[in-house]
Amino acid sequence: MCGVVGIIGPEEAAKEVFLGLFTLQHRGQDAAGILSYSDGEGPGFHLYKENGLVEAVFNEEIVNRLPGRMAVGHTRYSTVGRSDNTRDIQPLVLNYPYGIGMAHNGNLV
Repeated sequence: MCGVVGIIGPEEAAKEVFLGLFTLQHRGQDAAGILSYSDGEGPGFHLYKENGLVEAVFNEEIVNRLPGRMAVGHTRYSTVGRSDNTRDIQPLVLNYPYGIGMAHNGNLV
């Protein structure tokens, strides 16, 4: 069971998602990640994800590098894939013409 939180609207959405991930930490303790989207300065997706608990993965400096009014966060409970493989950590960004960002709870086949 992973934890997923998403926010649209606030000036610094990633900061709100960061706080939300703390409340979802019990849903996944293997890894955490935040993906934000900015259409202003430095447009596009901004992603940070690592193995570990939310408090070990993120700090104020890292969260401040995730600009935008849209963000999604994920805490991982490994059920498929290796728990130490950063490629399996979410959120995910796909290189589609304009990019697609996503996080989910479960298996996609």
